[in-house]
Amino acid sequence: REFEGTPQASVLALYRGETQDYVQCKACGAESTRPSPFDDLSLAIRPFGPGLTPYGSVEEALAAYLEPETLDGDNQYLCERCGCKRDALKGIKLSGLPHVLCVHLKRFKQSTSSGPKGPQSTSSKIDSFVHFPLESLNLLPYTAAALGAPAASATSAPPLPRPEHLYDLFGIAVHHGSMQNGHYTAFVRHPLTQATPTLSLLTPTLAPPPPSRARPPQVRQ
Repeated sequence: REFEGTPQASVLALYRGETQDYVQCKACGAESTRPSPFDDLSLAIRPFGPGLTPYGSVEEALAAYLEPETLDGDNQYLCERCGCKRDALKGIKLSGLPHVLCVHLKRFKQSTSSGPKGPQSTSSKIDSFVHFPLESLNLLPYTAAALGAPAASATSAPPLPRPEHLYDLFGIAVHHGSMQNGHYTAFVRHPLTQATPTLSLLTPTLAPPPPSRARPPQVRQ
């Protein structure tokens, strides 16, 4: 809000999207929601816990980020419609897509090990490769409209994305080094030749498809 009414507001509008925090009662389906603006999506590329395999693609990391958790047992949700505590789903949906989408991949992790002075916390970098489409990253399946739609039958075709749901890779900011030292380099798609970066993606910045396909993003529920 501090940029409202300033020249910076038009720049901020390019990167501003919206998520929707929700809790849905599993008994009656009633849903409580709260909107939250974002300027980038920060995605874990490795599940929490020891010995788990890192996600192999940005789509996997995004699906994990939006995977709802179940509130049950002592954590049951007090549903106003039911008038009592019920099992519920708690999660996040994408309710508004930005014109330019920035994705941050969390490549640093904390771990605890035993030492002579007791448990010690250490930080390290996750160097696993993360696949990313150079063109047409489809965010439609992760939007509030798609997640709230009735389940499709096994024979029905999935809904087709509109231009505002598709993003092409435009640039990458890459960290070289370790937790202790390193530096960053950037690679950007050439505006004339459309030459694309071909690197292991660390912190990608995405842009919509060319103007012939793209239009201002608008996701309605």
